[in-house]
Amino acid sequence: MTITRQIGEFSLQRPLIPTFIDLNALIKSTCTFISFDKRFRGVSLQQDLAAGLPALYVVSDHIVQVLMNVLINAADALEGREEHAPTIRVETRLDGDYVVLTVSDNGPGIVPENLGRVFDAHFTTKPPGRGSGLGLSLCRSLVQQDGGDIRVTSVAGQGATVRIALPVPTDAMP
Repeated sequence: MTITRQIGEFSLQRPLIPTFIDLNALIKSTCTFISFDKRFRGVSLQQDLAAGLPALYVVSDHIVQVLMNVLINAADALEGREEHAPTIRVETRLDGDYVVLTVSDNGPGIVPENLGRVFDAHFTTKPPGRGSGLGLSLCRSLVQQDGGDIRVTSVAGQGATVRIALPVPTDAMP
């Protein structure tokens, strides 16, 4: 019953206009939903969500799409990793006028020559049939539409981190 209720809540049609959202609640429900995907079997999906974050004025579906894409990319990167426990860590924190969401994995990382291309449309290192190379390009567009910024850092052999900074609403916002 719990799974059915969560899927029902997750699949509700949300407006594609900005509204005030609780980012941590959205992250929790997205992580719960995606954890049922077979790619997350054997992956430790950890959350370290800062308490007391301000509400964000964004399109909630944008944030869900971005988070799901980033989580799936991380899970794909961890596939077949056996030298250590595959882990994805989702964190939030307040940094000045931004709420920062980071997703880190302990996968193989991204080689330096590919790091500058991760947001290029149709760029992928996944095998045929596993990815179109549009995910991070779309993520950047959605985050920018919400007034934010997205960056990827990586050390080859040590994992990758996606950092999403979303602006804290000002008094001038609706």
